[in-house]
Amino acid sequence: MNIKQVKKIENEVNYDSILIPYSKKSNFNFEVSEILKEKVKWLTENQEFKENDEKIYERVITNNEEQLKIIFLKLSEEKINSEKIFSDFSKGFSSCRKLKGKKVLVMLDNVLDQINKYDLYEKAIEAAYIANYDFDKYKTKKAENKLEIVDFYTKIENFDKAVIEAENTSKGTILTRNLVNEPPMRMTPEKLAEEAKKTGANSGFEVTVYDKPEIVKLNMNAFLSVGKGSVNTPKLIVMEYNGSKSSEKLGLVGKGLTYDSGGYSIKPSKSMSTMHSDMAGAAAVIGAMSIIASMKLKVNIVAVVAACENRISHEAYLPGDILESMSGKFIEVNNTDAEGRLTLADAVTYIKDKHKVNSIVDLATLTGAIITALGKYRAGSFTNNDDLHEKIEKASNISGEKIWRLPCDEELRQSIESNVADIRNSTQGSTIGGGSITAALFIKEFVEETPWVHIDIAGTSWTDKKLPYSPKGGVGYGARLLYNYAKLMQREN
Repeated sequence: MNIKQVKKIENEVNYDSILIPYSKKSNFNFEVSEILKEKVKWLTENQEFKENDEKIYERVITNNEEQLKIIFLKLSEEKINSEKIFSDFSKGFSSCRKLKGKKVLVMLDNVLDQINKYDLYEKAIEAAYIANYDFDKYKTKKAENKLEIVDFYTKIENFDKAVIEAENTSKGTILTRNLVNEPPMRMTPEKLAEEAKKTGANSGFEVTVYDKPEIVKLNMNAFLSVGKGSVNTPKLIVMEYNGSKSSEKLGLVGKGLTYDSGGYSIKPSKSMSTMHSDMAGAAAVIGAMSIIASMKLKVNIVAVVAACENRISHEAYLPGDILESMSGKFIEVNNTDAEGRLTLADAVTYIKDKHKVNSIVDLATLTGAIITALGKYRAGSFTNNDDLHEKIEKASNISGEKIWRLPCDEELRQSIESNVADIRNSTQGSTIGGGSITAALFIKEFVEETPWVHIDIAGTSWTDKKLPYSPKGGVGYGARLLYNYAKLMQREN
């Protein structure tokens, strides 16, 4: 798809669709032909339009003997922010696709008063790219209703810069979605490592992949134990981007379970078919690294993914096992379906001890409890450092990928205490509740004093219904949030 800015409309017949965002302040005064201007005026002055309460008002008219789709997009009036602009424009571009528009003209200056801020109009451009996504790799009949040209009619300065950034952030989000949407027979730990290497080569960051013998030497036994039941051996994926002369080094960690059966604490069958998405945190980290490197941010980043499968076999780990983690702490396993935190325990230890990062942000599809607490449209965040979380919150506001901070209540720590080891990996058997908090407390045990934010994306990473900005499947949540976090840290340094 080609997206660009146009400051003058040469010929409106070049378009089959016109997207007109509007608000109460809009005057619908465009530099178009008198015929089209009159038709738009007639549409906006009729009673049906004035009484419309929906976001979208669609009409197909005849213009110069050609059919022209007119899509009016009502913008949110109160507390306009990145998330609302992205959501609104996604609905607009989805409507264009529904009407089988190919060449779209967006009358952006009709809402110039509301959107004349870089972070906002950049989101309108992102929406065009991201709402145009389909995962049809395994369909013989491909989607035909794809946008080909989107021209933004606007006199906004720096718009070209926003187009470049939006293209890169969208590519990172789409990469994240593609990795998540691949079936488990194809997206194995080895394949995920290959995709990370390919992305690094294309975007400009280094990737080192450690195989099982090297992971054994690192004493990452908690991570290795989770992957013992699969013939597809674990891979430790380490990505490094050095864009700054500063000694500051940011750490990113993504949960990389390319398939999770639950192990011997087996999941119910209805939960199995989407468990290839349990590596959405890893996918988001890889997607974020691709954006960061492509945008040549002046930061230094190390990103780690402990990739494996949690499956059942005669070699699989068992409830009741006691594992010695890389940190030296012993973990009692009382639930093999609380596996992600075991891989993260070793991953955060590795990145902290071997790469000496100044901070750690981890993304993980960690608990179903987070969906109960916050629903499917907002991730839960946990921290041991208020300043670091403040930056993550700012990045969330810019990206439009929503988070909500939850406490790390130490009173709940007792529920993961073990009689036979230093800690146990779940609260199974306890009625104390707070499942997302206790999972975060488990990871916190291994982060120790390093500033850290944990983001539980179990609800936000996958959608079971079509959204304006995403088809069913992987949403791509987190890649843009992490990129904007790195961008904020670049300004600070």
